[in-house]
Amino acid sequence: MADSIYYPTRSWKESLLEKQDIDPGIFEKMLNAIKEDFRHVNSILAIKNGSIIFEKYFNGYNKYSLQNTACIFKSFISAAVGTALNKNIIGSLDERIADIFKNQVPDPIDENIRKITLKHALTNSTGLNWRPPEYYSNPDNLIYDDIRLAFELDVISEPGRVFSYKPDPQILVYSLSHLSGEDFIKYVDANLFRPMGIVDYQWDPGFNTIEDLRLTARDIAKLGYLYLCNGTWEDKTLISNDYIAESTMPQIWADYPEQGDFGYLWWISELHGNKVYYSSGFGGQYLYVIPRYDMIVVVTSRMDKPHPENKLIVRNLIEDISVSNKNAVTRRGWPVEKSLFSHYNLTKEDKGRLLDEIRNYFYQERDEQIGYIASESLLEFFLNTLGKYIYNKALDDVRTWFEKRMEDLESDFYAIYK
Repeated sequence: MADSIYYPTRSWKESLLEKQDIDPGIFEKMLNAIKEDFRHVNSILAIKNGSIIFEKYFNGYNKYSLQNTACIFKSFISAAVGTALNKNIIGSLDERIADIFKNQVPDPIDENIRKITLKHALTNSTGLNWRPPEYYSNPDNLIYDDIRLAFELDVISEPGRVFSYKPDPQILVYSLSHLSGEDFIKYVDANLFRPMGIVDYQWDPGFNTIEDLRLTARDIAKLGYLYLCNGTWEDKTLISNDYIAESTMPQIWADYPEQGDFGYLWWISELHGNKVYYSSGFGGQYLYVIPRYDMIVVVTSRMDKPHPENKLIVRNLIEDISVSNKNAVTRRGWPVEKSLFSHYNLTKEDKGRLLDEIRNYFYQERDEQIGYIASESLLEFFLNTLGKYIYNKALDDVRTWFEKRMEDLESDFYAIYK
């Protein structure tokens, strides 16, 4: 962080881009891209060194609007666990759920459930076979809305081994409420939200409304700032530095929906050689933290479809800042990220040709006109999801061809023996 740390408990400071050594043209370029290809975006907020450097709202939203964070709420649950560790309400992340709820464990129970710990819930690796989402969206199916729901399930993989994008974090809600002796929301309000000045929000953490945390874009950003400040806020340590570090380092490899390293309910990645960690939610809701530049970026979006292409907004922004700021001090040494396109050895010409073909396809077959950034997002999606399978199939075909050639070669050798 900057030498003089400012805490936006009441309000965020604002700063001109020039004072942060950032070319205003970078954000002008981003804004034009949003207007062209990202009309579903509701807000974009960028903060550097504790000051807002860019803030725009669309589709009738403003800085006071409460927005559905979708699964960003999970990173707030992780932060709440961090406060409980700091207050010794939780003794260790290795505490087993069955030990926390000794009097509520049914008999008999799958013995693998007894192995599940708080850490497994934080890394979405409990191994529980959760029911499909539509089950929890129907209140009639919920005979009870508490930890007994989890104890009824089967374990389909050993806890801690396999990531699964399921309601594991809900176990943390029940556990924290049980251990603290308080309603979960009251606990979060007293120990996380109010210390940071978050007073206007809506959150019902029940199974049937599990994704309903509504905050302003500015208050979403406060969570990122707390982590940049290593868990301190004003004169208080809300979360230990050790927990912040563990939360934002790879704990398990995760597939759907982000396909990458996962910490304690945070995704970990790199953008143009910079370590980043981020929280994401359905509809393209993103909270990005970029430690190298002391930056936070928040994107909120319409929830009509997944909109993973919103990551391109942040990716291109950080790439442009990195290119224009090559002499910036690096806080940690991280390897330079190889872009997906370079991995598949796409030349600039090849990439341009493919993007043209995607745009032409949408125009001719679907009567839709899409821009350059939208077509680039589709190309990246195809490379990331289909490219590896095609690549591996090609390798298998080459190996089969070589094996056949070697068999023929061996036969030829035997044929010329005397």
